[in-house]
Amino acid sequence: MKMTADQYWDRWEELMGQEEASYEKWNDLEDLLSIAQKEKDLYKEFCCRFGIMRTVNYLGEYEELFDHFEWCNGFFLDNEESLQDWVESLFWIYKWMAEHLVKMPGIDTELLDAFFSDFQEAYDRYGYSLGPFYQHQHKRALKTGNVEEAEEYYQKWMTAERDSLSDCEACEYQTQLEYFYFTGEKEKARPIEMLLLSKEVTCGEIPHLTYSKLLLPYLGGGSLALSVRRILFHL
Repeated sequence: MKMTADQYWDRWEELMGQEEASYEKWNDLEDLLSIAQKEKDLYKEFCCRFGIMRTVNYLGEYEELFDHFEWCNGFFLDNEESLQDWVESLFWIYKWMAEHLVKMPGIDTELLDAFFSDFQEAYDRYGYSLGPFYQHQHKRALKTGNVEEAEEYYQKWMTAERDSLSDCEACEYQTQLEYFYFTGEKEKARPIEMLLLSKEVTCGEIPHLTYSKLLLPYLGGGSLALSVRRILFHL
């Protein structure tokens, strides 16, 4: 039975209101996307693709992000004036893209450069802080082992203003913690580590992510059992 417009949007809102990501939710959004494409309704398609991006990111299906983001970003640029309510939601996904693109094997450097150029231009054009851009350029430099560039972008990130597109305090502390362990600055890492492990500063991902990131640095100083004990008891 064909959905009415009201039924379609009721179903989309119901799926978007589900906080937990699931493959069932993903499949249901794909069904709505197919309807939108058959109807040649580009706005419906944009909304469904956006919902799919949010879902696959939390499911860890990162490769699925890329084509949907390219389509949504193109649609946004073609219809910018009428999509102003979507700006921050779409710009937040730039950060997901940056996070995962640099980890994908075989990604061409020129493609990454072009993406980061678009990332910077988009934030700059709308007057958002470039802090997230600097943060992800910092992470990119660390991934490639470019220590000087990592430090340069770290300093730019630290001095940039925070705004609504900045990561939460806990996630930013986590990035700093990983950097200090990379550089061997354990005296700078320790206070942040205690802050996160004690859950004085926390979020939906921290300290769960902190545990896994600390295991290797701790393992360098002793046995696996001792490393786990140090993490759990903040020793």
